Amino acid sequence: MAETGKKVKTKKLATDNQLKELSDRDAKIAKRAFYKAEQREFEPGHELNDWFEAEREFLQEESCGLGAT
Repeated sequence: MAETGKKVKTKKLATDNQLKELSDRDAKIAKRAFYKAEQREFEPGHELNDWFEAEREFLQEESCGLGAT
């Protein structure tokens, strides 16, 4: 088969600042999720719900400019 001149798409690598920002974001969400689990006395089976609820709250505060902590 003859090779066609297909362009290879490459993904742009994240910068160090973007990775740090993502890491900080995830750390803040994890902290919130931990406190939610703690309130339930760490009853198993709710980990994803804790994470998603914490993430939703974080993003909501961030979009309102409340400096989600």
